[in-house]
Amino acid sequence: MAKKSRKPSPRQPSLQEDEIFLKSILDNIPDMIFVKSAKDLRFARFNKAGERLLGRKLKELIGKNDYDFFPKKEADFFTRKDRAVLRGKKLVDIPEEPIHTRTRGVRILHTKKIPLFDSSGKARYLLGISEDITERKNAEEALRRSYEKMEMWVHERTAALSRINKALRESEERYRLLLSSLAEGVVVIGADGKIHSVNAGAERILGVKERALLGLSIYDPRWGVLHEDGTPSSPEEFFTVASLQTGKPFTNIVIGLHRGDGELVWLNGSTQPLFHPGEKKPYAIVTSFFDVTSRRQMQAEIEKLNAELEQKVEQRTSELKAAINELEAFSYSVSHDLRAPLRAIEGFSGILLEEHSGSLDDEAKRLLKVVRKNSLHMSQLIDDLLSFSRIARKDFMKKRVPMEDLAGLIVDDLKQGSNSVDVTIARLPDAYGDTALLRQVWVNLLSNAFKFSRKNPSPKIAVGAKDEGNEMVYFVRDNGVGFDMKYIGKLFGVFQRLHSVEEFEGTGVGLAIVQRIIHKHGGRVWAEAKLNEGATFFFSLPKMEQA
Repeated sequence: MAKKSRKPSPRQPSLQEDEIFLKSILDNIPDMIFVKSAKDLRFARFNKAGERLLGRKLKELIGKNDYDFFPKKEADFFTRKDRAVLRGKKLVDIPEEPIHTRTRGVRILHTKKIPLFDSSGKARYLLGISEDITERKNAEEALRRSYEKMEMWVHERTAALSRINKALRESEERYRLLLSSLAEGVVVIGADGKIHSVNAGAERILGVKERALLGLSIYDPRWGVLHEDGTPSSPEEFFTVASLQTGKPFTNIVIGLHRGDGELVWLNGSTQPLFHPGEKKPYAIVTSFFDVTSRRQMQAEIEKLNAELEQKVEQRTSELKAAINELEAFSYSVSHDLRAPLRAIEGFSGILLEEHSGSLDDEAKRLLKVVRKNSLHMSQLIDDLLSFSRIARKDFMKKRVPMEDLAGLIVDDLKQGSNSVDVTIARLPDAYGDTALLRQVWVNLLSNAFKFSRKNPSPKIAVGAKDEGNEMVYFVRDNGVGFDMKYIGKLFGVFQRLHSVEEFEGTGVGLAIVQRIIHKHGGRVWAEAKLNEGATFFFSLPKMEQA
């Protein structure tokens, strides 16, 4: 019999092919896969992902254990977990474990370890699968920090908002207290022209309670508004209406209106428009006002008094003009009517002395000389008195006055009669005033200095000036007889003398003239002295820029 032919059986893959196939699978898995010997926990297998993660080649890893690559503390942790897996003979899930790599630093792994048993049920190997979760953990940490920051920001914003709300409540309370304590009236008017809020001052001034004012329109004709001059005003002319329509503030507008009881009251009012950001039309205005009724009444009284005062001034001016005319007539009488008899007395007494001296004894001659001397003194007294009275009426012609030149010329004139006097003139700033009057001041003061220092064997006179703020002070100092300061009050009076005519000639009017001239220039006059040690006379004038 012929044998039946058999079909060839499919070829079984060799162990080498199985190994290549398994390695290909393992190397294409993205997570690190490793196999350790259960006996000594040395690495028996590693896939490509494990090589990349640890930064080591396969030949560096196979046959080595954890202590060959990782810090001891880390290697101890891995070893404890491995032993636990082998003892328990079941899978162990390690959610997070740090691992030091050669090139990528510390990474965080999620590792699962499971024992591999032989046919007898004994654990021969330990299989580990580790997923690199570093980026995920970093993202989670960043998210956690971001969440914490957000929570902190929300907490801070909530706290800030709470503080702002508290501050707003406190500000509103202060605002209410402030408004209620103000004597002025304050009214908030909306864009619709209606009153939205009022304070106690507004209630008092307007004579209307808050509940009646709220919602009242400023266009209401019952206000009966008047212009400042008292003429009627329409509601459209009300300054609050103008402020609402134009968005412009108004200040110090005086109006009249009728209170709730019908009484006319005059107010001084101002407005301040309120705007929402970016808008040009106000959503409301704040109007403040105060009662000026009493002030207007007082103003009317003042105007009445001013009119009466002007009338009285005109009357007094007329009387003063009449008195001045009478004084001028008196001055004319003194200068003409009194001079004639004085000239006659002086003339006749001179004739007697010159033409009839042979028939007169010594006593008669002495008496005639006394008569002539006194008549001359009386004539000088009349001249000085007229000069004193004319100062008040003299036209005041102010201009720049060269004080140093003026004083120098007068000293030169006075030295012609007394060359022995040592006079020094310091720099004297120019003044602003009447040249003729200021010349008279220098003449009187320098003449006195020459006169009262002539008994000193070495007479000295110093003229100077000093700056004292808003005024310039000039002075004349001598080393003459001086005077006792207790008599300073008499020094500048008319006909007041501190020395007898026999000692020093004069009429006692010169210093009074000086004082009147300086006062007319807005200055001051004073003196300092010691008896028998000299005197200093000062006078001040406003500086040129102040005059």
